[in-house]
Amino acid sequence: EGVMLLRQALMLGVFDKIQAWWQGMGGSVDLLEGVSREVAADKFKGKLWATARYIHNYPDTSENKKFVEAFRKRWGRFPNYSAEGSYSAIYAIKAGAEKAKTLETDKMAATLERMELKTPGGVRLIRKEDHQAVYTVPAGRVMISPDYPLPILGDLKVIPAKEYFRSPPFTPVAATK
Repeated sequence: EGVMLLRQALMLGVFDKIQAWWQGMGGSVDLLEGVSREVAADKFKGKLWATARYIHNYPDTSENKKFVEAFRKRWGRFPNYSAEGSYSAIYAIKAGAEKAKTLETDKMAATLERMELKTPGGVRLIRKEDHQAVYTVPAGRVMISPDYPLPILGDLKVIPAKEYFRSPPFTPVAATK
């Protein structure tokens, strides 16, 4: 859907009329692969910016490099956010079970509350209030890099978790008047 939306925007000349376009989850590998020809041809004119839950070129840590290398060796492509998220979730469950010394759900959940986990995507904190993992979110300009065979997010800005994620208690949104 994101790829089709961007291609339709190109057909309508939107990138001739705007200063910047923010594409939520536009840093995901599947979207970047889908628009790689357009990025290489500079069709977005450097105006396409995106966020992602995870990108393979951030953070610049040994955990991430090791994860990307192992993933590419096994699957022949770069990991997307769901691959990193699934990988990190399994290790969160492992950490919770080891610390709680049980597989009992309630005890593991209580143990994971406020736990910080080092993952390929960076440090994740499990919030006590809703058990949401919160983390810094990379955002950047979609661009070509000679270091990668697909577009990447460059000119990175990293948004701290406290600025990116809403925090409970949540105010309900009124659907009607």
